[in-house]
Amino acid sequence: MDDEHGAFWVSVITDDENVIEVSKDLSLSVIFGGQETKYHAIDWKEVKELYKLLLLEKFDEIASRIK
Repeated sequence: MDDEHGAFWVSVITDDENVIEVSKDLSLSVIFGGQETKYHAIDWKEVKELYKLLLLEKFDEIASRIK
C-alpha cells in the first residue's frame, strides 16, 4: 500500500478545464486555463475549502490562496 499513488481530482469545466488534484501527502496540482501550479496544503481542512471554492467557480480566490 505504501507504493499507491493515493490521489483524487475534481474538475469544473467552464471555458477551460479547471482541476484540483490532491495526493495523500497533501500535495496539490492546480490547473486553471492550462496553467499548472503546485501547492502543498497545510491540512485536509484547507483541501476541503479549496474544493468548495472550486465547485463555486471562485478560481481567482483559489489562485490567490495558493501563490
